[in-house]
Amino acid sequence: MGALVSVASLFSLVLADCREGIRPPVAQALVDELFFGNDPMSDLKLDEASEPINPWITHIAPADVDLVLAAAPKPVTFWLELGAFEGGSATVATERILAHEFNASVVAVDTFLGDLFMLWTRQPEDRRKMLRKDGGIAIFDHFRRNVRAAGLQSCILPLQTTSIVALRLVALLAERQITPLPQVIYLDSAHEEGEVLLELSLAWKALPPGGVLFGDDWVLHEGFKDDNVTVLLEGGTQRDVLRFAALIEEELDDEWGLKFQPLRQEHLAAKTSQHEQCRICLLEYRLSEGRVL
Repeated sequence: MGALVSVASLFSLVLADCREGIRPPVAQALVDELFFGNDPMSDLKLDEASEPINPWITHIAPADVDLVLAAAPKPVTFWLELGAFEGGSATVATERILAHEFNASVVAVDTFLGDLFMLWTRQPEDRRKMLRKDGGIAIFDHFRRNVRAAGLQSCILPLQTTSIVALRLVALLAERQITPLPQVIYLDSAHEEGEVLLELSLAWKALPPGGVLFGDDWVLHEGFKDDNVTVLLEGGTQRDVLRFAALIEEELDDEWGLKFQPLRQEHLAAKTSQHEQCRICLLEYRLSEGRVL
């Protein structure tokens, strides 16, 4: 059994800076417990012939992270990201977390195998960049290269698994008192209908009182017609989110969102598209005990 991350260690390192090469307590406990002390971000051996499509591709903005940090219980020590791709969102979140002087462990969960839209239906020139010469997937190489290039290799910990397995694992480790539950869960995985509903249900259970659950791609590209992507305003992600909200309706307090309306309006003023504006709509809901959706 791994060592318990004590409350004292979490608070004593709140102002530490992981960019100095020391992993925050939660991430170090995960390295010790899951990887037998072998850090997945060390001793990198990357295929240099394979280049990222876009090192910082992400739909999360610094203002999104600031809004979530304003709502989350303090100090923020564990940020769980479900769907990491090439590291852009984890990098943006970590930089804002550090700007707020939290020494949080950002754990980035992904299979790093891509999905239908992010890999297999891309244009050939883009898809070629995501494959190794032997046909293997190079997304994990891209992720590690991008995180290291940002100087955040001791701040961001990748976990190669599905979001569903990761959520069950996080709950199990908390039950065993190895690591605490995450104060923040960011859901940006494959957005498959049905899977999103299961992810939301597991994530809701994996939050402590006051924890924040938010996600991306409320408006998502779905379907193809003559090689053009058709944008549907009511896709699988929306349907699953609304189903989930209906399931936990008795736990929701819609009035809580008014507390953050000034921040929300300031945030939306900087947006230019409906896609951008929908990113924080889930922050309107709050569990009466303290959880936020």
